[in-house]
Amino acid sequence: MCILIWTIGTMGAFATNRYNFYLEGVDKVIVKRGPWDALPPVSVSCMDFEGQLHFDQFVIRDGERIKDLCKLMESLKPKECKYGVDVRCKIYMYHGDELVTTACMNKYSCMIDGNCYKTTDEMVEFLNAIPDDELCPPGTYTRKLDGSIVERSFPNGRDSLTVLIDERLVPRLTKLGLETPIRFEVMCTAEQDGTPTMVKASATDMDGNRRAVSDEVTQTVVAFFKEDIRWKPNKERMCFDIIPVNITFIP
Repeated sequence: MCILIWTIGTMGAFATNRYNFYLEGVDKVIVKRGPWDALPPVSVSCMDFEGQLHFDQFVIRDGERIKDLCKLMESLKPKECKYGVDVRCKIYMYHGDELVTTACMNKYSCMIDGNCYKTTDEMVEFLNAIPDDELCPPGTYTRKLDGSIVERSFPNGRDSLTVLIDERLVPRLTKLGLETPIRFEVMCTAEQDGTPTMVKASATDMDGNRRAVSDEVTQTVVAFFKEDIRWKPNKERMCFDIIPVNITFIP
């Protein structure tokens, strides 16, 4: 179960150490602000925000404005985010070209470095009041995330996952005596540290038609992704972020 609960002690650490670090190091803030009241068909995750919503992008370089933003972040109170945050705005904080941290939020909740806080009206007002001269013209930034979800989620990318499937999963399926080609559609979720949480697997034939397979076959695939796989840690990952993997097994 993925539940984010943070105590007053956690908030205090953020309010002192993190705030001072921001003031000393951050010299650029990129704000990607979508419609706060948008109602997309599915929840928008922090990891895939750019690919799911239209947004305006702003760049803040003024030191006083960055300081004001840090003070607002300092004032946020911790809260429980049982199902993560349905994101409408994303903030990137930089020191030079180095990304220091990200914040993902809607009007009610804000996730910073994997910690969940209650968004304040003052925070939303600040973000809404960013002047137009800090707006990036269309075409000056990439809206879509680079690479597939698997490529971004597994250490060393898709190829290393393929090698692990060939070395461990394929021999187990071979022992079960499957006689015809089969495709598996696997849906995974994970904790922020990369630990798998939920794995669901379904099977189809090569034409995409649902295929009945034994529970032993399905459980072999599920067990592999639960016990052999550890995804890349990501503080932006939320409970509902799905990692899809498609496997074709040919006897």
